[in-house]
Amino acid sequence: MKTVLVLYGTIEGQTRKIAEVIADVLKQEGLDVDLIDSGVVENIQIDRYDAIIAGASVHASKYPKKFIQIISKHAGSFSKIPSAFFSVCLGILQTDEPETIKAEHDFVTHFFSETGWRPAKWTIFPGALRYSKYSWFTRHLMQMISKKAGRITNRDQDYEYTQWNEVKSFARDFARDLATPELSL
Repeated sequence: MKTVLVLYGTIEGQTRKIAEVIADVLKQEGLDVDLIDSGVVENIQIDRYDAIIAGASVHASKYPKKFIQIISKHAGSFSKIPSAFFSVCLGILQTDEPETIKAEHDFVTHFFSETGWRPAKWTIFPGALRYSKYSWFTRHLMQMISKKAGRITNRDQDYEYTQWNEVKSFARDFARDLATPELSL
């Protein structure tokens, strides 16, 4: 049985939820899975994994620092095994603004350049607005961003924009590619 590392970096918890769904799908596909929060792990035994899916959320145009450090440290090893990356960002919701979508994609490719990791597949999932976890300033800023994206929100409640069927499909496709040796890398 192949063992997959699902590594994630999260701030308010939406990326953790996405990583948990990915891990569950991979398990349903018959894989052994380790789900690890980059914010709390000290060491990862990379040689025990046959594949990796890693993902993190974007906040203030940055991924979590510890996540970047881990990916940078192990980029060479991760690039030698089947790998995939998912970014979590609300900017991807601005589908009527091609420059915003391009900026989100450029942000991901910059991350790959910065860390030296070259995953075979990657995607961007919309996350959530967690007004209940934001400071006053961040609540107002996020509401302005949401309004610009054409989504009117009430700061008194949280909103989840993740498309769970897309998350599950991403994980199933990865598992199927992993099961097909000529597609694995």
